[in-house]
Amino acid sequence: MNKAFFLLTHEPVIWKRFLRHINIPLPPLRPTFRYTLEATDYEVEQLVTRAISLEDNWRKHQPDVTNSQIMLAHYKVLELKLLPGGKYLIASVKDFCSYRFFIMVFCLDHPKGYQALARAPTKSRAYNLQAKYMTHDSGSGPEQGIMIAYVRRTFQEYGPAK
Repeated sequence: MNKAFFLLTHEPVIWKRFLRHINIPLPPLRPTFRYTLEATDYEVEQLVTRAISLEDNWRKHQPDVTNSQIMLAHYKVLELKLLPGGKYLIASVKDFCSYRFFIMVFCLDHPKGYQALARAPTKSRAYNLQAKYMTHDSGSGPEQGIMIAYVRRTFQEYGPAK
């Protein structure tokens, strides 16, 4: 009986119905999630249970902190942007001498903990960091990816441009 109950409660159809009927805010979904709601996908179950437990905790007088983690970026972090779905974090960083600036991409759900995936140098500090999932034409056809945009200052010979 326990095995049958377990299998029944992990059926994706049940969780998809919960998803349609719950009346609480859901975290933003990454675009690939919207198109992969196959019968074997248990990500719907995770989404529903996380949304309900987050809502319950948020409404408490003193919400519980269940997990906290310090991320070592090895740079001074200037700005952060979390992508929908919470799997990727984009950071604008600088070295501790303030000579070099970078954009870094972190994967937050790696089995060994967060991992830095990429680091790209920028000519100056990246302001107003924006990131989202997009399709772009790579020359060999459309590809899904993370697009990152930012604003940077340009400098004249003796200081910032006016």
